[in-house]
Amino acid sequence: MFNHRTPKNTKWTYDENRKGFVVESVENISEGETIYYSYGIKCNSSFFNSYGFINQPNGDSNTVILVPSILKDEKAQDAYDAKL
Repeated sequence: MFNHRTPKNTKWTYDENRKGFVVESVENISEGETIYYSYGIKCNSSFFNSYGFINQPNGDSNTVILVPSILKDEKAQDAYDAKL
């Protein structure tokens, strides 16, 4: 697994002759410098569930906020309460 960063300093392609993936730098990378690949623009819950890390700071994170409402239908209120 590569370290995540946007912008990345690598790209990957599939090489039919080698029958495998090839990772190439898209800029000069000095010896000892970290190699980065971008896992895309995702919220932290997606990063954590897919890759086991969170990206801090992450302007693309989202938060679920439950806002109570007054429901006139008793069945709808029961369904809402069951999700809490």
